[in-house]
Amino acid sequence: MRYPPDQKKNTHERIVLAASHVFREQGYRGTGVDAAMKAAGMTAGGFYAHFPSKEALFAESLLAAFRGFRKRLLAGTRARRGSASGDLIRRYFEVQSRNEPGSGCPIPTLAADVARSSGAVRETFEQEVQKMAAVLGEGLEGQKNDTGDTALALLALGAGGILLSRAVKTPAFADRIREACLRFSE
Repeated sequence: MRYPPDQKKNTHERIVLAASHVFREQGYRGTGVDAAMKAAGMTAGGFYAHFPSKEALFAESLLAAFRGFRKRLLAGTRARRGSASGDLIRRYFEVQSRNEPGSGCPIPTLAADVARSSGAVRETFEQEVQKMAAVLGEGLEGQKNDTGDTALALLALGAGGILLSRAVKTPAFADRIREACLRFSE
């Protein structure tokens, strides 16, 4: 039976998107090839027809995760050019769910795994963090942000705030962490 010419490409993309979600939910180390393929609705047997290694899938899934999150972030910020830093961090928290890490920013969910990965994965992550900071930096109102340090600080504040709020047990304390980040960024 012949398959459509773009089937392999579509299957590849489906695996990357599914892995992107499951890696953010369970972590890179906590997710095997079987789980990533199952999330894509496939068996592990076809994995190596698409990727030379789990780490190669991880690198591609990072690209997909950042791309998707930036798209969601920009959906509300393009109309808000010239925003104050508090508005930008508020938007970051709006599109980021404390209870759904699989669909949020990959920084708070995967940075620790990336730090233990190869140079290639870390390079991909670094490039995507730079793109994310640039997106935030474009929205800052009239601040001298030539080096992008303000945007990097806001990104670190948002990602750290989400990470801490997910790690604590009490929802009220998690909310307090979020509110403290919002107040600090104003």
